[in-house]
Amino acid sequence: MDELSAPASISEAVRAEADSLAAIAGVDAGVVRRLLSCIGTNAATIASEDGTPAGCAVSAHMGFTNHDCAPNCAAAIRRGRVAITALGDLAEGDELTISYVAAHLPYYERRRLLKEQYEFDCDCARCKADRKVELQRAKAKRR
Repeated sequence: MDELSAPASISEAVRAEADSLAAIAGVDAGVVRRLLSCIGTNAATIASEDGTPAGCAVSAHMGFTNHDCAPNCAAAIRRGRVAITALGDLAEGDELTISYVAAHLPYYERRRLLKEQYEFDCDCARCKADRKVELQRAKAKRR
């Protein structure tokens, strides 16, 4: 994929919206599609203090955090700014991770959302453990 083309997985709704925005702005639709795809895959859900989803944000700080289904940090909006807060003790050099989806969701739902919204398959330690449990359950059902 070159820098100006959108990924093939871009939804028809996003494609139509991009085409409409491109026509209004008088710019190439491929550029708008690519920008919308980049925003969509780099924006993160922001939760209120009680954990309720409050919106999404694109932030330079959040751009340096990767996803983990058992994150060591959480992102929230505080006084109009994105705050990344450690969920426990961190050692120097630890990678800061947040969950791009609601961490309480079951394995298959997290996996589906991550693939649809962020275009990747999660391979974190929690997913590996959950996948192993699901495979064991499937084997037990076949017996």
